[in-house]
Amino acid sequence: MRRILSHIVMHGLLTLAGLAAPAAVTPAAAAARDYRIDPVHTRLLFRIDHAGLSTAMGSFSGITGSLRFDPDDPAATRVEVRIPIDRLDLGDPEWNHTMSGRGWFDAERHPQARYVADRVEVLDDGRWRIHGQLTLRGQQREVALDARINAHKRHPLTLRRTLGVSATATLRRSDFGMQRWPNLVGDEVALLIELEAQRGRPRDRKSDDRDTTTGEDDHADPQ
Repeated sequence: MRRILSHIVMHGLLTLAGLAAPAAVTPAAAAARDYRIDPVHTRLLFRIDHAGLSTAMGSFSGITGSLRFDPDDPAATRVEVRIPIDRLDLGDPEWNHTMSGRGWFDAERHPQARYVADRVEVLDDGRWRIHGQLTLRGQQREVALDARINAHKRHPLTLRRTLGVSATATLRRSDFGMQRWPNLVGDEVALLIELEAQRGRPRDRKSDDRDTTTGEDDHADPQ
């Protein structure tokens, strides 16, 4: 009888220990890491018809933001991008000023555009379709990006794990309240995006060499 009671007590203690133990972290969850967009090597180019005479082009630089990325589960990727409207470049200071005005980008009242994506379709050959919401001039619309993963590797200079992406999209300027000069400027806008994002925070001191999430030395990561 004592042996049976001892067995029951031991079984109960083991069960309680199992309930108290923290849940194991799945490999996929452990592999998801934060990447910060590198504004020096990230740029957005847009193209739009100009009176049927040419394709006008402009760009935005100084783009910032972050990605949550797991190379083993790219469908779980999350993206947040911030675009400073005052970094508009059309190749001419006076034209930049005009297009930053209220009838166009309205930079004074809406100094930043924002793109947030929480759904990614993984296609083939390193291609994704990223679904997100673009907020521009106070208007929010869904915009899908067709993206290609160029590389995911250590940067040869910074030694940080870096993700390189090229993406394209199409939108209508009228959807964001830019309706001026419909007979002179086209409505459809083609976007071309080149982006690099590095894992962890930018390296500005020695302590940045250590991953701030796990405490691991980023240089020692074999991935």
